[in-house]
Amino acid sequence: MKRSYMIFTWILFISSSMVWSQISYTHNDLLKFKGTTQTIFIQESENVNVNVGPAGENKTWDFRSFTSGNSLQGTYEFLDTNGSPYKAQFPQANFVMKITSPQFGDGSGMFYSYMNVQPDQVETLGYAYDQNGTPVIETDTAGDRVPMPLNYGTTWNTTAVDTFEFGGFRTIDETTTNNIIDGWGTLRVPAGDFECLRWKQESTTVTKTVVGGQVVPTLTISDITYNWISKESFYLATVTSLENETNPDFTIASYVEVLGSVTTAVDKKQLTIEKQPDSFDLMQNYPNPFNPETEIRFYLAHADRVALEIFNVQGKKIATLIQEALPSGVHAVTWTARDNQGNPLPSGIYIYTLTGTYFSKMQKMTLIR
Repeated sequence: MKRSYMIFTWILFISSSMVWSQISYTHNDLLKFKGTTQTIFIQESENVNVNVGPAGENKTWDFRSFTSGNSLQGTYEFLDTNGSPYKAQFPQANFVMKITSPQFGDGSGMFYSYMNVQPDQVETLGYAYDQNGTPVIETDTAGDRVPMPLNYGTTWNTTAVDTFEFGGFRTIDETTTNNIIDGWGTLRVPAGDFECLRWKQESTTVTKTVVGGQVVPTLTISDITYNWISKESFYLATVTSLENETNPDFTIASYVEVLGSVTTAVDKKQLTIEKQPDSFDLMQNYPNPFNPETEIRFYLAHADRVALEIFNVQGKKIATLIQEALPSGVHAVTWTARDNQGNPLPSGIYIYTLTGTYFSKMQKMTLIR
């Protein structure tokens, strides 16, 4: 659950006690945020020109060119385990984050991330949400652990195994990540200048699907992510490379979020995340998992000729949903889990891609019969 792993990356650095000669982040910096709520406005970008800048001490990174554009709103609420709906499934958790975001389907979707925060490490135990009245539990069986305290120069490796089960269907995402706090300095964004740490992640995710005891061929995706984080905000910026990128100084990103402004109320912060306006977005299908149909939405900043296509995990194209010129704006299409010949498809993971003149993006979805 990659997007959920990225959200965990952000929350670990909500607050950090920064002294420039000795940067340190402890478990108490995370626990003290219980009872607070933060509102964010998010958009994703594809094929955006970026300058991730250098690693090292006392650096300056400048993202002020990322100015306001269309936004989606979500909330991140930090909770004690008492009162959370899935406490019984995660008895070791002592910290919970409730995420509500329009990126999850129709905008009403939410899920909970459960963690165990200790002086020597923070461990993600798993995630839970409601799917049409049925609880869905996704556990990190190998444990996604981050050492505490963290300082500039800290390095560690993690292997997180996310297991998702629904009926007789199971998917296993194994994500291996090489982590390093590779820089500190000042990040310049539309909201102002912030002292910060930079966290570099090199990740590879292997997805396996098991249906009726049979293992479906795997899907492997790798990328590089940089996060800039400070005590003044939830996070300042996140930049993720294109898939299978190997150059740490990449100049084209698949995902960019930049802090636009901060307003503070009692126990609350409102964060405006603004994106490069010349962009497009392929959203996660909803519902997911699904049966018998699901909706796929996407956004075009400019009119373009696009193709929206479905592939199985072997890479075979099985359906073409759109192949035409479309105007700018938000578009939606319903897929009834049938191939181009109208034949119903079996349970499994399917890949859907949106391709235009200068961009391409893919997402995965799960069909459960």
